[in-house]
Amino acid sequence: MSNLTKAKLLAARSKRKDSQEQILSQFGDNLVSMTMNIPGLEKSNEKIVKAFTKAFFGLIEVMKFEGYHINHVEFNDVTSGPVGFISCKGDCYELKCLLVLYEESTTIGRLLDVDIIHMKYGQITRSDLAFEPRKCFLCDEEANFCRRNQTHTLDELMEYVNERLKVYNT
Repeated sequence: MSNLTKAKLLAARSKRKDSQEQILSQFGDNLVSMTMNIPGLEKSNEKIVKAFTKAFFGLIEVMKFEGYHINHVEFNDVTSGPVGFISCKGDCYELKCLLVLYEESTTIGRLLDVDIIHMKYGQITRSDLAFEPRKCFLCDEEANFCRRNQTHTLDELMEYVNERLKVYNT
């Protein structure tokens, strides 16, 4: 069981934002930031790290195949969950399309949170490119709606997460 508290989670998010800013200032252009959407306070365990690692390095291979010049890669497993950063050159809007496609085409994709931050334009969102908002793990509502309204129990959500991790890791 994790010893993560909400305060530690917020501190980790702040530290991640600082890391993002530092990498952007050092390498410029685009920064891809990958984390996982894991409900509850246990954000890192062997199954999560294994799936994240596979997805993160798989994304790097896809980006290289698509012609993106990668300047810097950073991967950390912290209490708040695994996080990966990829600094690269290329059109930020085309890259966001690729990231959304990657999220939507893998069995683990719904658990991935892959953002792009551009040095000049800031974070490029799904809505910037007219993509639909992300759906809930368990129903057809928008994920943010279900999260805000606590539509599903943590047990229900974790059953979905554990099944996705099991399928992806085998």
